[in-house]
Amino acid sequence: MMTGSELSLVLILILLVRTVLIASPWPAALLVAASAAEAGLARGLAAAAGVVLAVLGWVLLGWSGLAAGALGGPWLTALSALVLLGLAGWAARVALGRAPQGPGSAAAAMGLAALLHGTQPGVALRWASEPGQIADLGWSALPGLALVAVLYAALAFSLSRPRPRAAYARHARVLQSALAGLYLLGALIALLNLA
Repeated sequence: MMTGSELSLVLILILLVRTVLIASPWPAALLVAASAAEAGLARGLAAAAGVVLAVLGWVLLGWSGLAAGALGGPWLTALSALVLLGLAGWAARVALGRAPQGPGSAAAAMGLAALLHGTQPGVALRWASEPGQIADLGWSALPGLALVAVLYAALAFSLSRPRPRAAYARHARVLQSALAGLYLLGALIALLNLA
């Protein structure tokens, strides 16, 4: 039988894991991670900033009341599938040595991350469906936005260190192949949601 402190620790861990999963949809997390491992901290932080901009955009649309029109219909899922298909193709070309790795500049990394994260239907629903709240947690959106910024910045920082970057460089083709497969899987799931 668990003691009260053990139960409290388990509940805190469950809350932390749930928060990380809510704040970190995998396509954007993969893009931030790959950007940081490929090109370093500046590019990783730029991609993280793009994620935060996408979330901020949905929060503002929710607060303004304009999100309801944007959330209706399958267009966001279709756009998400197109973005994921594009990333899958790009990662496959990088794995084959036919394209440069990662976005060419910090601005491109930020824009690509904002586009990728902003077109995820789950992100839109989570951040815009209840103005001023994160739908899954009932938290105020502003502390939630700060949490997203910290989590993605920590991801970029941790993978931009010399050892992870060296490991990435040694296995870049395999990792890019895996990225291509994961992005393709995401696109297929999005397309199946349209059917």
